[in-house]
Amino acid sequence: RKNAWRNPINKALFETWTVNVSALNDDHLKELKQKKDKLIDGFIDLMNGSSGFDSAISQGTGNIAKVRLRFSEISKLIQEVLS
Repeated sequence: RKNAWRNPINKALFETWTVNVSALNDDHLKELKQKKDKLIDGFIDLMNGSSGFDSAISQGTGNIAKVRLRFSEISKLIQEVLS
């Protein structure tokens, strides 16, 4: 089977994406889907950047500053893609 083995789900990342995406209306969801390549590229940049995002989804994920950071960075990414 292709892609039969998968990594565990990052719960902090899953929570961040689901909350941010659930706040979008249908038109924005459709637009985000159409711009998925831009969204993926932006997410890769976010993961490789120096904003501390990687740490916010992997270490001390209950820390309020890290929670705020990861939610705001994903929200900002979505808004940039939609603009």
